[in-house]
Amino acid sequence: MAGPALKERHADRDHPQALLVDLEQLGVPDLAAVRVALAVALFRNAAVSAGFAARMAGKPLAEMLILLSSQGIPLTGNDKSAVDEAHAEMRSARNWLAKPAS
Repeated sequence: MAGPALKERHADRDHPQALLVDLEQLGVPDLAAVRVALAVALFRNAAVSAGFAARMAGKPLAEMLILLSSQGIPLTGNDKSAVDEAHAEMRSARNWLAKPAS
Protein backbone atom coordinates (compact mmCIF):
# COMPACT_ATOMS: atom_id res chain seq x y z
CA MET A 1 0.00 0.00 0.00
CA ALA A 2 1.34 3.44 -0.95
CA GLY A 3 2.16 5.84 1.83
CA PRO A 4 0.50 9.24 2.12
CA ALA A 5 3.42 10.97 0.38
CA LEU A 6 2.83 8.87 -2.73
CA LYS A 7 -0.89 9.57 -2.71
CA GLU A 8 -0.44 13.34 -2.39
CA ARG A 9 1.73 13.73 -5.48
CA HIS A 10 1.16 12.63 -9.03
CA ALA A 11 4.25 11.36 -10.88
CA ASP A 12 3.43 12.71 -14.29
CA ARG A 13 5.34 14.58 -16.95
CA ASP A 14 4.68 17.89 -15.18
CA HIS A 15 6.06 16.78 -11.79
CA PRO A 16 8.62 13.96 -12.25
CA GLN A 17 10.75 15.29 -9.40
CA ALA A 18 7.87 14.67 -6.97
CA LEU A 19 8.34 10.92 -7.38
CA LEU A 20 12.02 11.24 -6.49
CA VAL A 21 11.18 13.09 -3.29
CA ASP A 22 8.75 10.33 -2.38
CA LEU A 23 11.35 7.64 -3.12
CA GLU A 24 13.84 9.42 -0.86
CA GLN A 25 11.26 9.47 1.94
CA LEU A 26 10.62 5.75 1.46
CA GLY A 27 14.32 4.96 1.79
CA VAL A 28 14.80 3.16 -1.53
CA PRO A 29 18.14 1.30 -1.22
CA ASP A 30 19.76 2.29 -4.56
CA LEU A 31 18.19 5.67 -5.18
CA ALA A 32 20.96 6.72 -7.59
CA ALA A 33 20.13 3.82 -9.94
CA VAL A 34 16.41 4.54 -9.65
CA ARG A 35 17.02 8.20 -10.52
CA VAL A 36 18.95 7.23 -13.65
CA ALA A 37 16.38 4.62 -14.71
CA LEU A 38 13.52 7.06 -14.22
CA ALA A 39 15.33 9.82 -16.12
CA VAL A 40 16.08 7.45 -19.02
CA ALA A 41 12.48 6.23 -19.17
CA LEU A 42 11.03 9.74 -19.09
CA PHE A 43 13.43 10.92 -21.81
CA ARG A 44 12.70 7.85 -23.96
CA ASN A 45 8.99 8.69 -23.75
CA ALA A 46 9.64 12.35 -24.62
CA ALA A 47 8.29 13.45 -21.24
CA VAL A 48 11.44 15.42 -20.34
CA SER A 49 14.36 17.01 -22.16
CA ALA A 50 17.87 15.57 -22.08
CA GLY A 51 18.94 18.40 -19.79
CA PHE A 52 16.14 17.74 -17.34
CA ALA A 53 16.88 14.00 -17.46
CA ALA A 54 20.54 14.72 -16.68
CA ARG A 55 19.61 16.89 -13.69
CA MET A 56 17.16 14.24 -12.48
CA ALA A 57 19.81 11.53 -12.79
CA GLY A 58 22.41 13.72 -11.09
CA LYS A 59 24.75 13.48 -14.07
CA PRO A 60 26.48 16.02 -16.29
CA LEU A 61 24.63 16.51 -19.59
CA ALA A 62 27.47 15.03 -21.66
CA GLU A 63 27.49 11.87 -19.53
CA MET A 64 23.70 11.57 -19.81
CA LEU A 65 23.81 11.94 -23.59
CA ILE A 66 26.44 9.20 -23.79
CA LEU A 67 24.32 6.96 -21.57
CA LEU A 68 21.17 7.54 -23.64
CA SER A 69 23.03 6.99 -26.89
CA SER A 70 24.70 3.80 -25.62
CA GLN A 71 21.23 2.42 -24.91
CA GLY A 72 20.15 3.11 -28.49
CA ILE A 73 17.81 5.93 -27.51
CA PRO A 74 17.63 8.60 -30.23
CA LEU A 75 18.79 11.95 -28.93
CA THR A 76 16.62 13.81 -31.41
CA GLY A 77 12.97 13.42 -32.28
CA ASN A 78 12.18 10.49 -34.48
CA ASP A 79 9.04 12.01 -35.99
CA LYS A 80 9.09 10.99 -39.68
CA SER A 81 8.09 14.44 -40.92
CA ALA A 82 10.89 16.05 -38.89
CA VAL A 83 13.39 13.52 -40.24
CA ASP A 84 12.19 14.11 -43.82
CA GLU A 85 12.47 17.87 -43.29
CA ALA A 86 16.01 17.50 -41.95
CA HIS A 87 16.99 15.40 -44.97
CA ALA A 88 15.51 18.00 -47.33
CA GLU A 89 17.48 20.75 -45.56
CA MET A 90 20.67 18.72 -45.87
CA ARG A 91 20.06 18.22 -49.60
CA SER A 92 19.52 21.96 -50.01
CA ALA A 93 22.70 22.72 -48.12
CA ARG A 94 24.71 20.25 -50.23
CA ASN A 95 23.30 21.75 -53.44
CA TRP A 96 24.16 25.25 -52.26
CA LEU A 97 27.68 24.22 -51.33
CA ALA A 98 28.17 22.46 -54.69
CA LYS A 99 27.36 25.62 -56.68
CA PRO A 100 30.42 27.31 -58.13
CA ALA A 101 31.30 30.66 -56.60
CA SER A 102 30.23 33.66 -58.68
